[in-house]
Amino acid sequence: MSVERGDFQVFGSNHSRLGSLRIVGASAEALGKSEALMAKVTFRGISGGASALKIVRAELCYENGTFIRDIEVKDGTIKVLDYIQVVNIEPKSGTELITEKTYTFKLILNYSFTAGDRGYIDLAAKVNDPKNLSIAHRKIPVFGHKIADEKRDVTLKVDVPGDAEKLYIVALLLKGNETSTKIYDVVEYPVKKGGCLIATATFGSELSPKVSFLRSFRDREVLSTFAGRCFMEVFNRFYYSWSPYVADFIRKNAIVKAASKILLYPLIMILHLSSFTYRCLSQFPEVAILAAGYVASSLKGSVYLGLLLSPIKRFRRMKRHILKAWIYSLLLILIPIVLAEAICFTHLMMAATAIFVLLNIGFSSILTGTSIAEGASILSQIIKRKGRMSHL
Repeated sequence: MSVERGDFQVFGSNHSRLGSLRIVGASAEALGKSEALMAKVTFRGISGGASALKIVRAELCYENGTFIRDIEVKDGTIKVLDYIQVVNIEPKSGTELITEKTYTFKLILNYSFTAGDRGYIDLAAKVNDPKNLSIAHRKIPVFGHKIADEKRDVTLKVDVPGDAEKLYIVALLLKGNETSTKIYDVVEYPVKKGGCLIATATFGSELSPKVSFLRSFRDREVLSTFAGRCFMEVFNRFYYSWSPYVADFIRKNAIVKAASKILLYPLIMILHLSSFTYRCLSQFPEVAILAAGYVASSLKGSVYLGLLLSPIKRFRRMKRHILKAWIYSLLLILIPIVLAEAICFTHLMMAATAIFVLLNIGFSSILTGTSIAEGASILSQIIKRKGRMSHL
């Protein structure tokens, strides 16, 4: 490929000027482009006249000036430089990620690889600085003489560590067996603290045995199943929308921290029972996590909301109907759960498991409240009867 001099002038020794070079020959066809192309070149004068010029940057563009890629212009010839560009990525650039969580990034890459031998696109995840070591990477083989644009759909699975403040997905190009640190494209994500924020603030450390148990239950049992992962996706969106602020408040107030410990101890005992339920049925993980979820959500409703609902007298007259409604509701919600499990429908499972948990919390708290009210009523009658007998 060769170029002709365009009409540009550069004067002075310390100022850059933008000029253009016309591409001649079969360059457009070789690049797989149907439209006419031009080379947009930034020159810097290195002497007092226009005869001594230094090319600062050269870009291949359409005639309307739309950038295509960087090129090299030397001695009247054009060299198309290798490049990698992230055309699209999910989650989108700038999405706030959460520590101690696993993400699968889906990318569409546009690349040009002009070397004659085999090479690799190295897709890597780096924490806090794009020059740091990779925490995850994937090599994608490519073959030479791909002067025209090529597109590839790829995925990269990344576990975001607890010390991450930023995450970078970077694209590098490796020719043959060589290694390279040149980053061709980078996508940046902010990261916020994840994990058991309120428990960590309450017990003072992520290394606390109680916090470690909560993390272990989540990672080894809940997240090891399809239903559990889908539910945690919904739960995390809710929990991390407010828990960082609550955790900061607990951390700064000793009285609140003491009260939080009292509130969390029943939850930890409930999750121990749930974990035991899961282990008893662990040969059938998806069934086990539903059983564990039923135990956890029902006991949470009973322990944390039952007493609050006990003064509502209307529920006492409807106790039998409420119990039937709970049973029928569970049978109905199992239908979409089984369907989502069979066809691996993530969004259906997210909705169904969230409803499953909310139903258990709601019905268990109402029934527990009516039982507490009935027990209190019976106890009150016994006390009154003994009081009358003592007066006789």
